[in-house]
Amino acid sequence: RGQAFHSLKSEIGFGFAMAMTQVLAEFMISGFGVILPSIAAELRSGSSISPMWPTSILSLVLSALVLPFARLSDIYGGYPFFMVGLLFLIAFTGAAGFTTTEAQLDVFRAMQGIAIAAFEPASFSLIGNAYKPGRRRNIFFGIYGACAPLGFYLGILVGGVALHYAHWGWYFWTASLLAAITAIAAYLSVPYAAWSERHEDLKMDWSGSITLAAGLIMVAYALAAASHTAGGWANPVILAPFLVGLALFVLAIVLEAKVVTCPLLPGEFFRPKGIKPMVVACLFFFGCFGVFLFYSTFYMQQVMNASPLQTVLYFTPMAVGGLIISVVSGSIIHIVPAMWLLLFSGLAWILAPLFIAVAPNTNYFPLVFLSMIFGTLGSDLTYLIFTLFCTDIQPVRYQGLAGALCSVVVNVSIAFSLCLGDMVQS
Repeated sequence: RGQAFHSLKSEIGFGFAMAMTQVLAEFMISGFGVILPSIAAELRSGSSISPMWPTSILSLVLSALVLPFARLSDIYGGYPFFMVGLLFLIAFTGAAGFTTTEAQLDVFRAMQGIAIAAFEPASFSLIGNAYKPGRRRNIFFGIYGACAPLGFYLGILVGGVALHYAHWGWYFWTASLLAAITAIAAYLSVPYAAWSERHEDLKMDWSGSITLAAGLIMVAYALAAASHTAGGWANPVILAPFLVGLALFVLAIVLEAKVVTCPLLPGEFFRPKGIKPMVVACLFFFGCFGVFLFYSTFYMQQVMNASPLQTVLYFTPMAVGGLIISVVSGSIIHIVPAMWLLLFSGLAWILAPLFIAVAPNTNYFPLVFLSMIFGTLGSDLTYLIFTLFCTDIQPVRYQGLAGALCSVVVNVSIAFSLCLGDMVQS
């Protein structure tokens, strides 16, 4: 067991709590796509924003706030933010089950994004302090990465079962219960040595946090609403936030590079060899991931006329394959060069959406089935390699920031790819 743990039982509890953060993050994204049509019909929304907006808003808020929370985790330790994030998720997922208006839904989804932004980088900080680089840590991250497809599948499963047998509110209430179990496990198992590490020489960058967050949300809003607003880009309601958002992005870059003394993304963070091209590559990989996962769900329900429970069955190979691939790759990544695995995952991401695009309208076998297999090869290998690469090349003081960068890349890619996908569809 890891040196920070006094017993195998405590290490298992710690592993469960950390892995559940991945499950919960994916759960809150995937299952919502299944229940969204029912929620929209019940609330009778007349919003001009994209139908994908309630889905995208969680990823946007998460992307906007995860870097500030990562800095706070590095300064004060990850444990307080890990627990507060879980408590937020318990409260606002429970409340979301009682939603009666679209405004309430948007607020609850945004608050869920804040919760995940708090505990995701905190979990990386806790893991980085509990395990030294090596085979055991690789296996741990393999299991951690496997929980992403597991959480995605579990979200679809719970959403489908809730719609079929009860009410969509049970999707949110189940998430609240899972978050409560995770909080209890973390409280009982996180070793003091894993969260007592603090770096109070770091300072909080409030100017960078505010400008980056505001710019990201404004640009994404404009992209999401442009195709669903009269006049499109000529409408000031769309053009104004887009231009202001771009200006804030430029201001944030200037502040981070020239003004602030302790930027959110310090220059030394990007000095290790290969990190810049890795980030760019993963932006495209996970953009494909977002479009593939959400639009394959719509394809199954609207083109193949699959019921919610049939959709669950169709995604089963992705969940099972994800568990196997992540555990196996976590054991062999110290033997097989990561570049070869990354190239293989890139090939998988070419084939996964391609098979959906050319599949006959009503047949699951063989092309949609193969698409699920290649989808899990692409997503799990990419995420495992990306997280290991970012955490292994950074010192302990930047472990929370490394986890935040991984989360930002994934969620920014998903949010913007869905906005662009909706524009193409419209």
